[in-house]
Amino acid sequence: MLRLHSENEKAFLLANEVGEQLLARLALTLAQPKVMVSLGAGINTLTQALQKCYPDATLLIPDAQLPLPDHSVDLIIANLILPWCNDLGVLFTEWQRALRPNGLLLFSSLGPDTLREWEFGDKLVPHFIDMHNIGDLLTQMQWSDPVLDVDYVTLSYREINTLFSDLEINGFLKSRETPLSSTKEKHLATYEVIYGSAWCPVPVSREIKIPLEQVRVTR
Repeated sequence: MLRLHSENEKAFLLANEVGEQLLARLALTLAQPKVMVSLGAGINTLTQALQKCYPDATLLIPDAQLPLPDHSVDLIIANLILPWCNDLGVLFTEWQRALRPNGLLLFSSLGPDTLREWEFGDKLVPHFIDMHNIGDLLTQMQWSDPVLDVDYVTLSYREINTLFSDLEINGFLKSRETPLSSTKEKHLATYEVIYGSAWCPVPVSREIKIPLEQVRVTR
């Protein structure tokens, strides 16, 4: 998956930009979480921003505090995790278990138009999932009010090796053995960024209540 740290901070421009967009969407929800979890790429930037927005909330450290107790979290914000997940159903189930009823899941992913300028074949590591498939899965799993939208981010590089180096640093490509050469003046990398939100469903009570006046007592 996207790595969290690098000496080349420019390599994480995409992760940081997407993280900022997630925070902007979070502000629109008017959520007031007491317990939060931040996962994925750009986690340092997200952590600092979440602590600033919700100074009284508890922000859990994923590596040290996952798996979480059942229904213990109000907000899970996951930046660019889904493309490196082999089974979204398992992942969404785990998040649903950890969230409290009406807890908020906010995430980003990458769609199939990502890196459309290039043909990488089996050198490409992540899975690019269609937005509609993600939405269908959330609906099937009874998440409440799932909302998804798409944006496109295009990065331009003068040097092809810088582009490929950034892709390798971020976990998109397997390592190259030799440098590349190109006569183009610039090299583009387009990312189809998917943003999604959904609320953890409230368990439906199976208790049957019968009004007292409808109860007949026979003797």
